[in-house]
Amino acid sequence: MCALMAGLIAPLIIRMPVTFGFWLLLSGASVCVISVAVPRVLVVGLLVCAASIGVVRTSYDVLEETRAMQSVMESGHRTLDVVVVDVRQKDDRQQVIARSSRLGSNIFVTIPRYPSVGEGHGIRVACALESRLQQKASFQSYLRSRGVVAVCTPRSIEYDTQMPSTFHQAISSLRSYLTAQIARTFPSPASDLVTSILFGSVTPLPADLSKKFQHIGISHVTAASGMNVALIVMFGVGFLKMAGVSRKKRYPILAVLIVVYAALAGAVPSILRASILSLVLLCAEWSGRIAFPFRLLLLTAVAMLAWNPKLAFDLSFQLSFAGVAGLVIIAPRLNELFTRVPALIRRVSAETLSATLTTAPITIAVFGTFSLVSLLSNILILPLASALLIATACWSVLAGFASVVPPFLQTPFLFLVGLPVWLLSQTIVGVADILARIPFASVPLPIGSWGWVIIVGGYCVVGWIAWYLIDSRILTLTKSL
Repeated sequence: MCALMAGLIAPLIIRMPVTFGFWLLLSGASVCVISVAVPRVLVVGLLVCAASIGVVRTSYDVLEETRAMQSVMESGHRTLDVVVVDVRQKDDRQQVIARSSRLGSNIFVTIPRYPSVGEGHGIRVACALESRLQQKASFQSYLRSRGVVAVCTPRSIEYDTQMPSTFHQAISSLRSYLTAQIARTFPSPASDLVTSILFGSVTPLPADLSKKFQHIGISHVTAASGMNVALIVMFGVGFLKMAGVSRKKRYPILAVLIVVYAALAGAVPSILRASILSLVLLCAEWSGRIAFPFRLLLLTAVAMLAWNPKLAFDLSFQLSFAGVAGLVIIAPRLNELFTRVPALIRRVSAETLSATLTTAPITIAVFGTFSLVSLLSNILILPLASALLIATACWSVLAGFASVVPPFLQTPFLFLVGLPVWLLSQTIVGVADILARIPFASVPLPIGSWGWVIIVGGYCVVGWIAWYLIDSRILTLTKSL
């Protein structure tokens, strides 16, 4: 899996023709045939074959993208019929990634906030096309990860009246209904926080609140992630048990629930990672097999990169896997160090510190800042965010009974059953506001052109810490603390 992942990523960094991948595959296959009786050499041959498959897969993508870029460079203005594949709703605009069959790739276009569009909607845009290479470096990485070759500056927009596919329509309608109910029941910023935690980047936080969360190192709280998927599975299992559904029949129902939630949250990399991990775990439990967390994480990364190699440049993908790797490798060891610390504080501190260690090189290199209150803010806010997610799930179930309440009492009823949601969200915002006012809560670091050096050096240090913690001798020295 490691060799396949390396083969998937390498052509994105160093240009490799497709023929190189085929020659590599032929070489690896030859080594395997010749050295069947020599296990060590056979393993080397299999690694070369796996890497070559990755090279071929990514090289085809790079070749298609190059052709699309050439088409963009040849024509500055075009009228394109595109289909929306992803949309981010902002206060006054919509940021849309749409597929153009004419270009054979995706374009990025900013359109007015209304009328709202969703995945699967058709749009006709007359626009000036700018190559992705003409954008800022950080924006280029995002566009590349989404398969976007050009940014469209629209001169005119026509909205297709044809409805998208039934699945896209149902998902978009359900998301809009839940968002409207939350906004109708809770005032801002409680409604903004709840929708952001539920749906992640599909419904982002207001700029001022988002800046505070980033300042104190808790931006991940509002990113739909594994905690959300775990909660979906937990509630699903509980409901199916009460409904008397047999153990074997629960697994396909839970799988459908996970897929639907992933679509509701916009199928961002963190949600895809958590969803794939959960689906594999369900399959392992259904078949009676033992699941090893790190192997599952590696398998998920390989599957996502095989589907879209450009995800390697997506910041959400990088932070998601780096953070979970810390939780899988380092957190269990940290949790064993100080047995006299209360269990909840020990677990939250271990998970926060391990995730901070494994994501710090990337966040410092990309954002140029480091939060000194990150550990404290996570210890205080993470349990509240988990409770808020559970309270929101309970509120959404109880809100289903609002239809039997007289219309003039529906809003008070929804707010009354959602009072815990409002209290928790107000507490989170209040704690974040206090922590953000601490002097030097976030320290700016002059990075300049040293980004890659910081990432490589940082992960060398993190790797040494992980290796040191895994050594059983440290556990024997600290059990007396």
